[in-house]
Amino acid sequence: AYEQLDDADFADAHIICPKFLAFRGPSEDESVPELCKPPSDYIALFQNLKISLVLRLNEPHYAKEGFSAHGIKVKELYFDDCTAPPEQVVRDFFAACE
Repeated sequence: AYEQLDDADFADAHIICPKFLAFRGPSEDESVPELCKPPSDYIALFQNLKISLVLRLNEPHYAKEGFSAHGIKVKELYFDDCTAPPEQVVRDFFAACE
């Protein structure tokens, strides 16, 4: 399973623990075809793993409705790359984890 999830052509994802899956994140930017992976590419995997919430930590590169239309919530917790998240983002992250 790890090899399949780790494959950039499949999901480019890693199970952190039973409750968390880290993934590069979808993109609908067709100008970079190798990175273009819309939310619909993740739906079957997320449903199989019973994922019900995506915490988006970066700039949006996809419409969150691609997940929400399938019952997967998207919560925005944006902060700049290579920086420490603001305290409120950390609080919101932990609140979402409960």
